[in-house]
Parts: sequence; structure tokens; C-alpha cells
Amino acid sequence: MKKLVSCLVPCCLALLLTACGQHQDTAAAAPPPLVGVITAHPVSAPLEKQLVGRLSAFRSADVNARVAGVLLKRAYVEGSEVKQGQLLFEIDPAPLKAALASVSAQLAKDQATLAQARTDLARYQRLHQQNAIAEQTYADQKFLVLQQEATVHADQANMQTARINLGYAYVTSPIDGRAGQQQVTEGALVGQGSATLLTTVSQLNPLYVNFTIGVNDLTALQQAAERGDIRLTQANKTTVKVTLPDGSAYAAPGTVDFSAPTVDPATGSVSPRGRSRCAHCCPTPTSSCCQAATSGSA
Repeated sequence: MKKLVSCLVPCCLALLLTACGQHQDTAAAAPPPLVGVITAHPVSAPLEKQLVGRLSAFRSADVNARVAGVLLKRAYVEGSEVKQGQLLFEIDPAPLKAALASVSAQLAKDQATLAQARTDLARYQRLHQQNAIAEQTYADQKFLVLQQEATVHADQANMQTARINLGYAYVTSPIDGRAGQQQVTEGALVGQGSATLLTTVSQLNPLYVNFTIGVNDLTALQQAAERGDIRLTQANKTTVKVTLPDGSAYAAPGTVDFSAPTVDPATGSVSPRGRSRCAHCCPTPTSSCCQAATSGSA
């Protein structure tokens, strides 16, 4: 029995060594893994910076009452688009028409007096040539004609002023744009002593995008541009893209057209301004906060 066990042990060891040797040969024969290679090439990529800004009207014109009177009516729909020269309000024109008629009558009276004075001067001139009247009488008549001419000129100026005031009774829009809310109701007395704001007209095409950028960030961009690390795709033009508060993109891009020459000491920032075409999908510009991203080429 002991002899049989001693014979089996060498056989088992031989089998184990043979199996290990076969495993090592299989591992050595496995091919090397494949490795991919990518060649890098320099390309231009957009450089973007996210900033908080606000859309504002391109122009905003206050519509004031320029003459005293009672506001009769509003002639436009609040929030509607209006044209330059379109009637917005009407102030009671009756007192102004009466003032114009009074000045016109005074002008006619003074013109008649001037005509009479000129006729007398012509007659005095003939008598003066014949030495039939005193020199002082003739001189006085010449000065009287000059005075009447000045009076007529003053009446003409007063008449022109009365016509202008009558025109102010019909308040029109100074620009094309969107008319705002009525500030004074019908029946109110306006234009007494100071201008009375009636409404505001805002031009919304194009639009301004007002935002701020830290002076350190701006300096870093300027230094990178001087080193040639970044450049603009178009000379002196930085693109502005607007993202509305809900995350949607504003349809019309724009460009930066102005930058404040000084740094705000309270915030340490500079206030650039972008200019963008108005998109019809835009909400009320003066109340919408947005993110403005200025981008160039790197």
C-alpha cells in the first residue's frame, strides 16, 4: 500500500507541472492590445463669458403737456405701436383759439394804423419839400411810422406764438415706438407752471443690452488680446447673445457698441452696452432680466 502511494505522488506532480506549463505558453502567445492614436490640430473656438444684463429701449421719449389746459381725451390705445406725429392726446383748444383770434384782431388793427401813418408821412413829405410844414412835424411822423412798424412785427410774433400754442393742444408722438400707459386722466388740468407727463413712447427696435463686467476680467481679456491668445472674428466687434430668464435664447444677436470709459468705484466693474435687433418673440424689454454673453474667437 505504501509503495502504491509513493508511486502516485510523482505522477500527480508531473501532471500538475505539465498543466502549469501549458497555461504559461498560452498566456505568452496572446497578442498585444490595440491602442488608438488621435492627431491634435489647433483650431479656433469661441470664447464666451456669461454676464447678467438687462434689455432696455433704444430710445424713450416723454410726452408732456406743453400748454396749460384741460385734458379732453386720449387718442391712442395704451401699449400699441404709434408713429411719429400721430395724435396721442387732445387738450381743450377753445381758450387757445380765442387767444389766437384776439392776437389776429390786434394785428389787423395795428396794420391799419401803420397804413394811415405811412399815408400821412407821404403827405408830410410833399409839404416838407414845399417848406409848408415845420421840420419837427415831418420828423415826428417818420418816427411814428417806425413805431407802428415795430408794433406790427410784435403782433405778428404774438400771432405765431398763439398758433404754436394752439398746435400744442394736439399732443403727438415725437418718435416711432410703443406708447405706454396714460399718466393723467381726462378732465385733469395739465401744463400749469411745469410740464405734465402724459405718457412715454419707447422705441424697441433696435434694443440695448446693458450689463457689467469686472475690471479684473476685462483686463485679463485685454492682455490676452495683446498677447495674441484671443482675437475677434471681426475687427472691433464683439458678439452679444441673450438668454432670457426661462433659459430660452433670444432670437436676435447683437454687438457691443459702447463701453463706459471709467470704472464704478462701488462695484469695481465696467458697464458695456450691446445693441441688438428686436425679435418679435421678445417680452416687454424694460422688465425682462437676461444673461448676455459676449463672445469672440480664441
